[in-house]
Amino acid sequence: MFEISLGAGLGLGLTSCVYFAMLWAGVLSRAALFSVEFVAIGGMSLMLLRRRRTADVGVEDLAPPERSPWIWALRLAAGVGVVCLCLSFSETIATNPNGEWDAFSIWNVRAKYLAGGGPTWRNAVASNLAAGMAGAAHPGYPLLVSASIARVWTLTGEDSDVAPAAVSLLFTLAACGLLTGAIAWLAGERLGLLAGGVHNAGGISIFRRSVGVFHFGSDRAGRFGGARRMAAGFAGADGISRRVCGFH
Repeated sequence: MFEISLGAGLGLGLTSCVYFAMLWAGVLSRAALFSVEFVAIGGMSLMLLRRRRTADVGVEDLAPPERSPWIWALRLAAGVGVVCLCLSFSETIATNPNGEWDAFSIWNVRAKYLAGGGPTWRNAVASNLAAGMAGAAHPGYPLLVSASIARVWTLTGEDSDVAPAAVSLLFTLAACGLLTGAIAWLAGERLGLLAGGVHNAGGISIFRRSVGVFHFGSDRAGRFGGARRMAAGFAGADGISRRVCGFH
């Protein structure tokens, strides 16, 4: 769970960087993007197969196996929590598919400019975006969320509301998995499942207090980054290589 969740967030970061680099170089197209991603997937698959055959895993489990007869209850509760989080997420999207202010004034509008290609992408980082209106002109904001959404739009050929929702949900689940997996690996499965439950409860509370999940697209990415830094902090405190947390 830890490696999958970490890879999901880092994968979005790397692909958004590649997307913007291709856009800046003037070589972005749907066919070119598909080609680059197919090559990247093929190369990483070969590296993974080679690693499994030759690499010697040097990281040992720090937490002993769980012996509690009630661990199944925590696992069941964690699963129910994830289902409730996804249901709350779906309900929020159905209520307001376009999201709240930050969504349509910052993240999604920048994504539309990026997806427009050469003629429009510079508007996404322009200081006079929306005539400098407060809340909309933030040229210093990172393009992680917007570029990830624009990448999906470029690959699918349409700017649907599904892409922002999918990116937000992916960051949410990755943050939950990263937090749960890191603490379970370092302190035991019970504490990991409890931490994941607390994260999910906070996510449901946020969704129910708002009317637009996309308002929290950057918050989802921020939670992932926070969980990653916390995992690295725990790793450093226990003398584990920070490389397993994606820092080297």
